[in-house]
Amino acid sequence: MSASFSFLLQAYQPEEKYTLDGKRMALIICDTSRAGCRHDINRVVKFCAQNEFHCYQNTQFTKAGLMEDLEDFKNMLDGDVCCLAVFIMAHGSLGHIHVSDGHVELQRIFETFDNRRCPTLRGNPKLFVIQACRGVQQCSNQPCFDASEPPGVDLEQLWPSESDSFFVYAVCPGNLAIRYPDTGSPLFEEMNNVFSQSDSKSIYDLFTMVNNRLQKRIERHGYKTDRAERSWQIEQNLVMPGLGRRRKTSAPVGGPLHIVDRLNKKLYL
Repeated sequence: MSASFSFLLQAYQPEEKYTLDGKRMALIICDTSRAGCRHDINRVVKFCAQNEFHCYQNTQFTKAGLMEDLEDFKNMLDGDVCCLAVFIMAHGSLGHIHVSDGHVELQRIFETFDNRRCPTLRGNPKLFVIQACRGVQQCSNQPCFDASEPPGVDLEQLWPSESDSFFVYAVCPGNLAIRYPDTGSPLFEEMNNVFSQSDSKSIYDLFTMVNNRLQKRIERHGYKTDRAERSWQIEQNLVMPGLGRRRKTSAPVGGPLHIVDRLNKKLYL
Protein backbone atom coordinates (compact mmCIF):
# COMPACT_ATOMS: atom_id res chain seq x y z
CA MET A 1 0.00 0.00 0.00
CA SER A 2 1.44 3.34 -1.00
CA ALA A 3 2.05 6.01 1.63
CA SER A 4 -0.35 8.43 -0.10
CA PHE A 5 -3.19 5.85 -0.18
CA SER A 6 -2.59 4.99 3.49
CA PHE A 7 -2.80 8.69 4.34
CA LEU A 8 -6.14 8.99 2.51
CA LEU A 9 -7.56 6.06 4.48
CA GLN A 10 -6.55 7.69 7.74
CA ALA A 11 -7.83 11.11 6.66
CA TYR A 12 -11.30 9.84 5.78
CA GLN A 13 -11.67 7.32 8.58
CA PRO A 14 -14.70 8.36 10.69
CA GLU A 15 -14.38 9.01 14.39
CA GLU A 16 -14.90 5.94 16.52
CA LYS A 17 -17.68 7.35 18.67
CA TYR A 18 -20.03 10.30 19.02
CA THR A 19 -18.88 13.13 21.26
CA LEU A 20 -21.77 13.82 23.63
CA ASP A 21 -20.59 17.03 25.23
CA GLY A 22 -23.82 18.98 24.85
CA LYS A 23 -27.41 18.74 26.03
CA ARG A 24 -29.30 15.45 25.75
CA MET A 25 -33.03 15.61 25.03
CA ALA A 26 -35.72 12.93 25.31
CA LEU A 27 -39.40 12.78 24.40
CA ILE A 28 -41.96 10.24 25.63
CA ILE A 29 -44.93 9.64 23.33
CA CYS A 30 -47.39 7.51 25.27
CA ASP A 31 -51.02 6.41 25.05
CA THR A 32 -51.75 6.60 28.77
CA SER A 33 -55.05 4.70 28.39
CA ARG A 34 -53.07 1.44 28.15
CA ALA A 35 -52.96 -0.55 31.39
CA GLY A 36 -49.45 -0.79 32.80
CA CYS A 37 -48.05 2.15 30.85
CA ARG A 38 -47.18 4.03 34.04
CA HIS A 39 -44.51 1.40 34.80
CA ASP A 40 -43.00 1.96 31.35
CA ILE A 41 -43.00 5.73 31.77
CA ASN A 42 -41.31 5.44 35.17
CA ARG A 43 -38.60 3.20 33.72
CA VAL A 44 -37.98 5.58 30.83
CA VAL A 45 -37.80 8.55 33.20
CA LYS A 46 -35.27 6.59 35.28
CA PHE A 47 -33.25 5.83 32.15
CA CYS A 48 -33.26 9.52 31.22
CA ALA A 49 -32.13 10.57 34.69
CA GLN A 50 -29.31 8.01 34.74
CA ASN A 51 -28.07 9.10 31.32
CA GLU A 52 -28.53 12.87 31.79
CA PHE A 53 -31.41 13.38 29.35
CA HIS A 54 -33.83 16.27 29.78
CA CYS A 55 -37.13 14.40 29.55
CA TYR A 56 -40.46 15.67 28.17
CA GLN A 57 -43.79 13.96 27.46
CA ASN A 58 -46.42 14.73 24.84
CA THR A 59 -49.75 16.05 26.13
CA GLN A 60 -52.07 15.39 23.17
CA PHE A 61 -52.95 12.06 21.58
CA THR A 62 -54.96 12.99 18.51
CA LYS A 63 -53.53 13.06 14.99
CA ALA A 64 -53.27 16.85 14.84
CA GLY A 65 -52.38 17.21 18.53
CA LEU A 66 -49.51 14.73 18.42
CA MET A 67 -47.97 16.37 15.37
CA GLU A 68 -48.33 19.76 17.06
CA ASP A 69 -46.54 18.43 20.16
CA LEU A 70 -43.76 17.05 17.96
CA GLU A 71 -43.26 20.39 16.23
CA ASP A 72 -43.24 22.24 19.56
CA PHE A 73 -40.63 19.85 20.92
CA LYS A 74 -38.52 20.08 17.76
CA ASN A 75 -38.56 23.88 18.03
CA MET A 76 -37.09 23.58 21.54
CA LEU A 77 -33.97 21.92 20.14
CA ASP A 78 -31.05 24.23 19.64
CA GLY A 79 -27.41 24.02 18.70
CA ASP A 80 -26.44 22.79 22.16
CA VAL A 81 -28.31 19.47 21.71
CA CYS A 82 -25.95 16.56 21.11
CA CYS A 83 -28.30 13.58 21.35
CA LEU A 84 -32.03 12.80 21.02
CA ALA A 85 -34.06 9.88 22.39
CA VAL A 86 -37.73 9.30 21.50
CA PHE A 87 -39.77 6.62 23.28
CA ILE A 88 -43.07 5.61 21.68
CA MET A 89 -45.63 3.53 23.62
CA ALA A 90 -48.96 2.92 21.96
CA HIS A 91 -51.34 0.49 20.33
CA GLY A 92 -50.21 -0.06 16.80
CA SER A 93 -50.03 -1.96 13.55
CA LEU A 94 -47.24 -2.31 11.03
CA GLY A 95 -45.92 1.18 10.27
CA HIS A 96 -48.45 3.02 12.45
CA ILE A 97 -49.39 3.90 15.99
CA HIS A 98 -53.04 4.43 16.88
CA VAL A 99 -54.28 7.67 18.44
CA SER A 100 -57.72 8.58 19.73
CA ASP A 101 -59.05 9.66 16.33
CA GLY A 102 -57.20 7.36 13.93
CA HIS A 103 -53.56 6.52 13.32
CA VAL A 104 -50.24 8.25 12.70
CA GLU A 105 -47.49 6.81 10.53
CA LEU A 106 -44.29 6.17 12.44
CA GLN A 107 -42.40 7.56 9.48
CA ARG A 108 -44.01 10.96 10.07
CA ILE A 109 -42.64 10.93 13.62
CA PHE A 110 -39.17 9.88 12.48
CA GLU A 111 -39.14 12.49 9.71
CA THR A 112 -39.82 15.29 12.20
CA PHE A 113 -36.26 14.85 13.48
CA ASP A 114 -34.43 13.81 10.32
CA ASN A 115 -31.61 15.78 8.71
CA ARG A 116 -33.86 17.70 6.34
CA ARG A 117 -36.57 18.80 8.76
CA CYS A 118 -34.36 19.19 11.82
CA PRO A 119 -30.93 20.43 10.70
CA THR A 120 -30.07 21.18 14.34
CA LEU A 121 -29.59 17.43 14.88
CA ARG A 122 -27.47 16.79 11.80
CA GLY A 123 -24.54 14.58 12.69
CA ASN A 124 -25.95 13.90 16.16
CA PRO A 125 -27.28 10.48 17.25
CA LYS A 126 -31.04 9.87 17.45
CA LEU A 127 -32.49 6.90 19.34
CA PHE A 128 -36.06 5.71 18.74
CA VAL A 129 -37.57 2.97 20.95
CA ILE A 130 -41.01 1.76 19.87
CA GLN A 131 -43.31 -0.35 22.08
CA ALA A 132 -46.24 -1.16 19.77
CA CYS A 133 -47.67 -4.07 17.81
CA ARG A 134 -46.53 -4.43 14.21
CA GLY A 135 -49.12 -6.79 12.75
CA VAL A 136 -52.13 -6.51 10.44
CA GLN A 137 -51.72 -3.21 8.58
CA GLN A 138 -49.00 -2.61 6.03
CA CYS A 139 -46.84 0.49 5.77
CA SER A 140 -47.81 2.91 3.04
CA ASN A 141 -45.63 2.91 -0.04
CA GLN A 142 -43.15 5.73 -0.40
CA PRO A 143 -42.56 7.26 -3.84
CA CYS A 144 -39.11 6.76 -5.31
CA PHE A 145 -37.27 7.70 -8.47
CA ASP A 146 -35.38 5.41 -10.85
CA ALA A 147 -33.91 8.09 -13.08
CA SER A 148 -30.52 9.73 -13.24
CA GLU A 149 -31.79 12.76 -11.33
CA PRO A 150 -35.06 13.19 -9.39
CA PRO A 151 -36.96 16.32 -10.40
CA GLY A 152 -36.37 19.40 -8.31
CA VAL A 153 -33.56 18.00 -6.14
CA ASP A 154 -31.06 20.51 -4.76
CA LEU A 155 -27.92 19.99 -2.70
CA GLU A 156 -29.85 20.37 0.55
CA GLN A 157 -32.02 17.36 -0.34
CA LEU A 158 -29.01 15.15 -1.05
CA TRP A 159 -28.20 14.90 2.67
CA PRO A 160 -29.12 11.36 3.85
CA SER A 161 -32.39 11.92 5.67
CA GLU A 162 -32.09 9.20 8.33
CA SER A 163 -28.38 8.98 9.07
CA ASP A 164 -27.18 8.89 12.67
CA SER A 165 -30.38 7.10 13.76
CA PHE A 166 -30.89 3.96 15.83
CA PHE A 167 -34.32 2.27 15.92
CA VAL A 168 -35.44 -0.37 18.44
CA TYR A 169 -38.83 -2.03 17.90
CA ALA A 170 -40.32 -4.26 20.60
CA VAL A 171 -41.08 -6.93 17.97
CA CYS A 172 -40.31 -7.75 14.37
CA PRO A 173 -42.74 -6.82 11.55
CA GLY A 174 -45.94 -8.84 11.70
CA ASN A 175 -45.72 -9.60 15.43
CA LEU A 176 -47.74 -8.40 18.41
CA ALA A 177 -45.94 -6.71 21.34
CA ILE A 178 -46.45 -7.95 24.91
CA ARG A 179 -47.49 -5.68 27.79
CA TYR A 180 -48.48 -6.59 31.37
CA PRO A 181 -51.22 -4.47 33.00
CA ASP A 182 -49.55 -4.78 36.43
CA THR A 183 -45.87 -4.41 35.53
CA GLY A 184 -45.63 -2.84 32.06
CA SER A 185 -43.73 -3.96 28.97
CA PRO A 186 -40.94 -6.59 29.02
CA LEU A 187 -38.91 -4.35 26.67
CA PHE A 188 -38.62 -1.52 29.19
CA GLU A 189 -38.24 -3.89 32.13
CA GLU A 190 -35.21 -5.61 30.58
CA MET A 191 -33.89 -2.34 29.18
CA ASN A 192 -33.91 -0.94 32.72
CA ASN A 193 -32.12 -4.04 34.05
CA VAL A 194 -29.37 -3.87 31.42
CA PHE A 195 -28.75 -0.12 31.30
CA SER A 196 -28.72 0.27 35.09
CA GLN A 197 -26.10 -2.45 35.53
CA SER A 198 -23.85 -2.03 32.50
CA ASP A 199 -21.44 0.65 31.41
CA SER A 200 -18.61 1.13 28.90
CA LYS A 201 -20.65 -0.61 26.19
CA SER A 202 -22.08 0.81 23.00
CA ILE A 203 -25.82 1.23 22.71
CA TYR A 204 -25.89 -1.55 20.11
CA ASP A 205 -24.20 -3.94 22.55
CA LEU A 206 -26.58 -2.92 25.33
CA PHE A 207 -29.69 -3.55 23.26
CA THR A 208 -28.20 -6.86 22.13
CA MET A 209 -28.03 -7.76 25.83
CA VAL A 210 -31.66 -6.64 26.22
CA ASN A 211 -32.60 -8.89 23.31
CA ASN A 212 -30.76 -11.80 24.91
CA ARG A 213 -32.61 -11.34 28.20
CA LEU A 214 -35.97 -11.11 26.43
CA GLN A 215 -35.33 -14.38 24.60
CA LYS A 216 -34.56 -16.16 27.88
CA ARG A 217 -37.68 -14.97 29.67
CA ILE A 218 -40.48 -17.32 30.64
CA GLU A 219 -43.57 -15.20 30.15
CA ARG A 220 -46.42 -15.65 32.58
CA HIS A 221 -50.12 -15.66 31.77
CA GLY A 222 -52.29 -12.56 31.86
CA TYR A 223 -50.40 -10.38 29.42
CA LYS A 224 -52.02 -8.18 26.81
CA THR A 225 -50.76 -7.01 23.45
CA ASP A 226 -50.47 -3.49 22.10
CA ARG A 227 -52.74 -4.38 19.22
CA ALA A 228 -55.23 -1.66 18.36
CA GLU A 229 -58.24 -3.81 17.47
CA ARG A 230 -58.71 -5.34 20.92
CA SER A 231 -56.76 -6.47 23.93
CA TRP A 232 -55.94 -10.15 23.97
CA GLN A 233 -55.22 -12.30 27.02
CA ILE A 234 -53.69 -15.72 27.35
CA GLU A 235 -54.86 -18.56 29.59
CA GLN A 236 -51.79 -20.80 29.70
CA ASN A 237 -48.17 -20.00 30.54
CA LEU A 238 -46.08 -18.91 27.58
CA VAL A 239 -42.46 -19.95 26.98
CA MET A 240 -40.28 -17.81 24.69
CA PRO A 241 -39.03 -18.51 22.08
CA GLY A 242 -41.48 -20.88 20.46
CA LEU A 243 -44.38 -19.41 22.43
CA GLY A 244 -45.78 -22.84 23.36
CA ARG A 245 -49.56 -23.26 23.45
CA ARG A 246 -51.64 -20.14 23.07
CA ARG A 247 -54.96 -18.96 21.81
CA LYS A 248 -55.30 -18.56 18.08
CA THR A 249 -54.38 -15.03 16.97
CA SER A 250 -53.91 -13.23 13.68
CA ALA A 251 -50.18 -12.73 14.26
CA PRO A 252 -47.32 -14.18 16.34
CA VAL A 253 -46.95 -12.78 19.85
CA GLY A 254 -43.64 -11.46 21.17
CA GLY A 255 -40.29 -12.54 19.79
CA PRO A 256 -36.94 -10.77 19.38
CA LEU A 257 -36.37 -7.07 19.12
CA HIS A 258 -36.02 -5.54 15.68
CA ILE A 259 -32.95 -3.28 15.71
CA VAL A 260 -32.18 -0.96 12.80
CA ASP A 261 -28.76 0.69 13.10
CA ARG A 262 -28.14 3.75 10.93
CA LEU A 263 -25.48 5.26 13.15
CA ASN A 264 -22.26 6.42 11.57
CA LYS A 265 -20.21 6.07 14.75
CA LYS A 266 -20.42 4.11 17.97
CA LEU A 267 -22.80 5.55 20.55
CA TYR A 268 -21.90 5.41 24.22
CA LEU A 269 -24.32 7.15 26.60
